[in-house]
Amino acid sequence: MKKLILILLLLISGCSSSGENKRYKFQIQNDLWEKQSTKSEVIKSLGAEFTEVDSEIVYKYPNSDRPEIGLFFDASNKLVEQFAFLDERSLQDFKSSINCKWKEVEEVKSVAHYQRTIKKGSCSALSITYETYLGLNAYEVRWKR
Repeated sequence: MKKLILILLLLISGCSSSGENKRYKFQIQNDLWEKQSTKSEVIKSLGAEFTEVDSEIVYKYPNSDRPEIGLFFDASNKLVEQFAFLDERSLQDFKSSINCKWKEVEEVKSVAHYQRTIKKGSCSALSITYETYLGLNAYEVRWKR
């Protein structure tokens, strides 16, 4: 019986930690933004599994060529812009974890023979915006100074 309870506890903790890790990654990204971090601080925090292009580093989704996170740096290697792609739940978790008044709007956009609702939001105090990204069926969250 004790073994069964231990297994159940391990399964429950394993299920909750994967969602927490995803939220935690975007929380780290926001913390890096607020600190105006350098490229080396970003790499130390997010890991060395990235692709570098000019003044940008990109972290891709596992087993994919699509970017999940992109970070841009100025000539002094300070973080000046970044983006992340989040699903609906991750976006809601992210917004609730940021202490900000979000201004949100919805637009209806005609695409070929159907219409899509585009959701947009902004937190001007922290220079964060988001918008529905149709290509990935996700949201692009962007921080820009």
